[in-house]
Amino acid sequence: MAKAYASGDRFVAPAYRRAINEVFVNYVRSSCLFPTDMVELTCWMFENVASDRPLLQLLVNQFCGEWDDSDLGRIANTTALKALPAAFVSRVIRRYCHLKTCPGSSKVKDHCYSEHAADEEKVACGKAHMRYEADDDFGYFD
Repeated sequence: MAKAYASGDRFVAPAYRRAINEVFVNYVRSSCLFPTDMVELTCWMFENVASDRPLLQLLVNQFCGEWDDSDLGRIANTTALKALPAAFVSRVIRRYCHLKTCPGSSKVKDHCYSEHAADEEKVACGKAHMRYEADDDFGYFD
C-alpha cells in the first residue's frame, strides 16, 4: 500500500494517490500497530514519500499514541526508536513537546490526514488539517 501511494505521488496521479491515502489512513487507524511493528513501514515511508505529506505525520502521531510505558513496552519502544530514521524521531520529539504545551491536541481522531481535492472539500470535512512547516519538518494541525 505504501509503495502504491509513493507511485501515485511520483507519477503525478493525485486522484489515485488520494484514494490510496484514504485506504492507508483507515488501515493505520484501525490496526494495532505497535512501535516495533511500524519500523519497516516507517523507514520506507520516510525514505520514499515527500516530507510534507500528511501520512508521515500520521505515522508519528500513531507511534506516540501507541507508546507503551510498561517494562516490556519501554524495551520495545527503545529498540524501535534506535532503528527509525532521525527525521521520524525528531517529529516524535516535537509531537510530545506539542502535546505537553497543547494538551487538547491529543485528539488524533479529530485530525484529518486526507489529501482533499479542493479547499471546499477540506472546509466541509470539519476536522483539523495538517500545515507542514519545512523549517521544523513537522506537521501542525490547525
